[in-house]
Amino acid sequence: MKFFNQEKKRVCYLPEHQNEIVKYFVENEDATLVVSFDDFILPEKPIDFDNVLEINIKKLMLSGSYHKTNELGAFLKLATLIELDNRNIELHYDFINFPNLEILRYTWQKKCLNISECKKLKELSLWSYKPKNQNLTEFSKLNSLDELRIIQSNIKSINGIENLQNIREMVFIANKLLSFDDMNCVFPNVEILHIESCKEIKIEKIIKLFPNIKDLNFFSSNEIESLRIILDNLKNLERLNVYNLKILENDNTYWKDYKNLKSFNFQDRKHHILKRKDFKNI
Repeated sequence: MKFFNQEKKRVCYLPEHQNEIVKYFVENEDATLVVSFDDFILPEKPIDFDNVLEINIKKLMLSGSYHKTNELGAFLKLATLIELDNRNIELHYDFINFPNLEILRYTWQKKCLNISECKKLKELSLWSYKPKNQNLTEFSKLNSLDELRIIQSNIKSINGIENLQNIREMVFIANKLLSFDDMNCVFPNVEILHIESCKEIKIEKIIKLFPNIKDLNFFSSNEIESLRIILDNLKNLERLNVYNLKILENDNTYWKDYKNLKSFNFQDRKHHILKRKDFKNI
């Protein structure tokens, strides 16, 4: 039997090891089955993927590429899954068949159905999410959600998740249309926020929506006059990364006064008095 990572119990799926894998997953329910379809580009004989149904899979990771997706129906029937990571293989899931799912990392497909029925979801990470309404109302009932990541989507608003008060971490990357301007609620329990390449998101709205952030990563091509708007308003801030943010003020000596910052990262600019070398927490 082959491992991708033995310490993390990540097992490589190879048909010739079927019996060993079945036994291992009975004894190790927290193991992850990793199916790398690149291993099956030129198989010596046809592979019957229905055999994965014999394995007690709770965690599944699919990677690589495989054009014969009609042979992969078994991967649409794994009702015991609690964790699914599929960012490469074009499978059109009906997620009503995955009632126990707690972690979903998935490149969204137009034909997939019923992500909103995964009521136990704690982590939702979606790539290329393109809903017709261009917001997040589809996820308004995912009350167990703790982590939300939306990458390269067409959304214009996060409207729909304002009542999901269990969320602790939000990540938005490369959502070119996304703005917070229409939102007037507060997410008091969000402690980690990562904003990257979302040019329509303004720091003023971040401060109003997420007043209790402890860890802020704000990578933006926008400019701000002063860092005070962040440092003075986010009282719980411990880690701040604004590496490529253009901060226009010259006198940045006061940045050193905020002793609550355990980690601080910014980009050196010629007009700044203090540089990165002047800070111990960089």
